Amino acid sequence: MIPTFRVALLGMIVAAGVPALAQSTGGMPPREMMLRPGGGPFATMSLEARRMMQDSRHDAMVANRADSDRVAAARDRMLDLLGAERFDAAAFKRAMDDEREASQAMKARQQAATLALVQRLSPADRKAFADGGRALRARVEGRMGMMKRRGPRGGEDLPPPM
Repeated sequence: MIPTFRVALLGMIVAAGVPALAQSTGGMPPREMMLRPGGGPFATMSLEARRMMQDSRHDAMVANRADSDRVAAARDRMLDLLGAERFDAAAFKRAMDDEREASQAMKARQQAATLALVQRLSPADRKAFADGGRALRARVEGRMGMMKRRGPRGGEDLPPPM
């Protein structure tokens, strides 16, 4: 079974113009990396397609802001409830439900944006997007594997992500 954080990370790679691209750019702002010829895992896509991806990514970030804030607030409530002297399981479950609903709303919006984007791409750009996504996924999984091999700080003994 793939740990939840890896599923979430891999899902981010493809969703709405690749929001996870920012983590793979070595500090370069994502827009410059995505639009720079010869740069990044999507360099073989046309400039027009990379611009569409950038616009889609930006639109998704704006649209997801409220739900992202809702996810953070729900996670804060969960932590507060965990730290309380008396544990309120019903309130904890409500906070988890809120976090899941907001996360699912973001995911649904990202998937709709991704579908709209890829329908506008040429066959060559769709293939380049798929190839770039595979390369980025392999890179992320390689990094995750290195972290896991490092021992306790990157291994299975970590608590589940929230």
